[in-house]
Amino acid sequence: MESVNINDTVYAIIKAHPDFKSVLVEAGFDRILKKGMLESVGRFTSLKHGLKLRKVPLETLQTVANRHGFYLVETS
Repeated sequence: MESVNINDTVYAIIKAHPDFKSVLVEAGFDRILKKGMLESVGRFTSLKHGLKLRKVPLETLQTVANRHGFYLVETS
């Protein structure tokens, strides 16, 4: 399994783990599919903050991520 730090920006996470984009979409982050969203808002928004903005429970994302071979960590 690959680890993903929820304090990293959404852009940095997808840059490092391109397959994680489908995890985010499945968990409710469908707006990252809109043209320019990932490159603009995604560069400044951490995954942790994005969870709050989209009102997606961390446990939901963790479950989806585990199914795809990822696990979430939180480091500063």
